[in-house]
Amino acid sequence: MERFLEMLLRDFRNKTLTVWTNFRKGSFSIMLFRKVEADPRVCYLTVLPETMLAKVQNNNLNEELFAGKFSIILSTTMKLKVIMKKLILMLAVSILGIAGATQAASPLVDVAWVTANTGKAGVVFLDFRGNAAYLRGHVPGAIRSNYGKDGWREKNSDGTIGMIPSADKLAALIGGLGIGNADHVVLLPAGNSSSDMGVGTRVYWTFKVLGHDQVSILNGGMNAYKKAKAKLEKGLVKLDPKTFSTQWRSEMVVTKAQVKKSS
Repeated sequence: MERFLEMLLRDFRNKTLTVWTNFRKGSFSIMLFRKVEADPRVCYLTVLPETMLAKVQNNNLNEELFAGKFSIILSTTMKLKVIMKKLILMLAVSILGIAGATQAASPLVDVAWVTANTGKAGVVFLDFRGNAAYLRGHVPGAIRSNYGKDGWREKNSDGTIGMIPSADKLAALIGGLGIGNADHVVLLPAGNSSSDMGVGTRVYWTFKVLGHDQVSILNGGMNAYKKAKAKLEKGLVKLDPKTFSTQWRSEMVVTKAQVKKSS
């Protein structure tokens, strides 16, 4: 590891390292990262568990990953021994924090959880009710999507409806809503019928197929939220678009050919 750091620091000081370099050690990945437009004398040294590496793909780097508890800031004036001490400390912090950072979200959350987490950074509430009902009152900060029209499902070339779209289409849809890979998505179906809750479970499965485990459904949907007389906000909420990267889980999707073969 010491030789690896010496190599990184050489490239760093020579200004040849512009994006990131990766070194894997067991279940961790150690990275040296610098934004191209940033101060060339400063970089992030980051220790990430392997399960978080899916969030760092094709140089679509999420700065939230590098500015939190998994990172330390280095400068070109630091000596190697100082950096090694910082790295050892960061490994210890990462090991202690890995469980909370990588654990999948609970499939169901209740109204109390929603009210306690309203307005928190990294939590996105996604409402699937009709536009009129949404505008009259929704969870504060909640955005809205039309399940039937926005592209959560599609008809394929054979005329079969309800098919899951491609990863690229879904990534564009989700990112366009302002949802990123670091966000915990809470789905808010209407909750007036089993069909309403079916919308929530279908979208929940979609996020899982895309490799996004930070997703939950409000138990009872907006029907339960309104019955609890929780706070409502009126009007339209929109978030700035984000980049949403996918890790397609093919084992969660069964094709028609597979069904025919098993029957």
